[in-house]
Amino acid sequence: MESGVIDLRRLNGRWLLLGAPILWALSAVVVVAAIRGDVDGGPVARVVVGVLGGCFGLLALVVSLTLLDLRRPRRLLIDHEGIRLDTGRRTPAFRLAWTEIGAVSLRLSDRRRRIHARIYYRWLDLPPKATPIVAALELYPADQEAVRRHPELRGAWRLGRERCWLLVIMGGAGAPPPVGALVQRWHPELWRGEHSASLLADPR
Repeated sequence: MESGVIDLRRLNGRWLLLGAPILWALSAVVVVAAIRGDVDGGPVARVVVGVLGGCFGLLALVVSLTLLDLRRPRRLLIDHEGIRLDTGRRTPAFRLAWTEIGAVSLRLSDRRRRIHARIYYRWLDLPPKATPIVAALELYPADQEAVRRHPELRGAWRLGRERCWLLVIMGGAGAPPPVGALVQRWHPELWRGEHSASLLADPR
């Protein structure tokens, strides 16, 4: 990995790669069974099974589209200039200078992982690190003028309850991205650390 660069594409979509083909196969099997009449219970049962197969197909489509979106180039760059998100286009999705940032932290929605860490038995459950988590970057603006200068982050500002820009950067198994180490390399005074909380909770 290039110094100062976090490849977000590598942190997302691993579980979806397995889930999408399973859902497509399940949908196909159920729909074919309904069409061929391999269902006990008459026409009503066939309709119910057909609708169920359609629901599986719709879910498979949503998962596949999500997977395609997650596999597009997405890199978080943290360097001497500030923090920016590169999506493979000519201009970054956003670019924040260090003078515009008042604090940085990482919010981890990892309740299941913490529960697994307490009750983990090797022969009964997945290792805690194999349990998916969601990691969101919290960027606190230095002032309201910084917020006004970045309308492209309006959605992240609302998600952060208008106290911070909240950007989901990871959804899957593995260690949280090394945001703290990169921020501390350039501006250690801005790093607030990692904390566990739901994405729906108020920022600290």
